[in-house]
Parts: sequence; structure tokens; C-alpha cells
Amino acid sequence: MVFENATALTQSLQLRLEEVLPRGAIFSASWCGVGQAADAELLGTLPPEELQRFRVMRDPVRRLEWAAGQRCRNEAMEALSEQGWAPSEVSLSVSHGGGLALALAVARPGVEGWGVGVDVESAERVVQPRVVRRLLDDRELGLQVPGLPAWCLKEAVWKAGDRSAGRVLTDYRLVNWDLGSGNARLSCGVAGVPSSLREFRAVTWEAGGFRFAVASSLRASRSVRVKK
Repeated sequence: MVFENATALTQSLQLRLEEVLPRGAIFSASWCGVGQAADAELLGTLPPEELQRFRVMRDPVRRLEWAAGQRCRNEAMEALSEQGWAPSEVSLSVSHGGGLALALAVARPGVEGWGVGVDVESAERVVQPRVVRRLLDDRELGLQVPGLPAWCLKEAVWKAGDRSAGRVLTDYRLVNWDLGSGNARLSCGVAGVPSSLREFRAVTWEAGGFRFAVASSLRASRSVRVKK
């Protein structure tokens, strides 16, 4: 499955990103179909260490997903670089699912200590009830978040959080959720987490046969009303 309507995806991302990204944030998004990226032109642009990583991957599906993600990553970062943003000034997140790879790069003028996370899955993916029960605690289950949106929200927040500290999806808890808008608030109560990475604003939505989610630190986010 590939998102064929580029204009619709751009508009969808623009509208939803405005709900969770910091004020004044500048973003660049790039996407492509998995399987459309492992070409000679792309591989010729990879640094030696990345090219070596590609070559040692034995799973052909994983190779294609990784190549597609790298292509989108490079394009998204290049777009902000051309506007004068240094890599240290940009938060980056990459995801792939359902045959689509997506990279989101966000420049954050005047905002430090936050991350951005993105997740994309086929809207047809089924998250089994047993997985949902492991993913959500009793209080979260009471919010009645469907399985796939819950998975995407936590994936996006996990990517926006401190992944270097070995966090897992269940370290992040849903505080509230609005079925109509897809807006949610999540928190991480694990000891030692920086204050800038404890509270998150996120949004999930469906478009073009895919389920998307984007998250960023609540301290850096614009104010968005979320129904409890």
C-alpha cells in the first residue's frame, strides 16, 4: 500500500502537526513507498558505515524498509539544511509501516531539550487484545482508546522521549484522549527522566489507508484543548 495523493498527505500532516509542535517550529516531511528506495542512486549517497549496514542485512523486507527510511531521512534533513538549520538544531523521527516510509524533521528555534516522534502503520493492521492489555494499564483501558491508535500514540511518544535510556512503550502512560480529534496527552513517570521529556502532547489520525501519530514534549508544544 502506498499513499498516492501527495497533496492530501501534505495537508493532513500540516494540519495535525500544528496541534502538537512548538510555536514557530519549522518542519520538513518526506515519504516514499517501501521498495522504491533501494536503487543505485540512493545507495551511492550513503556514508560507508550506512552502506555496510545495508549490505549485512539478511532480511529482504528489512533491507527495503531501512533503505526507504534512509531516503526519507536524507531528504527531510536536506530540506532544512538548505534553509540554514544545522543537524544539532533539528529533531528527527523516521517510521515505516504498511509499505510507506515517512521521515519528519523539525527545527526548533528557541526551544531546547525536546524531541519529536512519528509513527505510521497500515490502517488495516490489527492490534490483538492481548497486546493491548500488555500495552495499557487498567486506568488507560478505561479511556477506551482503540488498539491501533493506542499503539501509534505510544510509538510516537517513545520516539520523542529519551530512547537512549532504555525506555519501553509501557513507560509512557495515556493521561487523556479525545476520540473525535485524536488528541492525547501522555506522561513518563520513570525516575531520572528530564523534566522536558516527562509530558507529551500527541495526535493520531487516519488518512489514505494509513494510521499516523505525531508527538512532542508538552513543555515545547502549543496549547491544545483535550477532552477528558
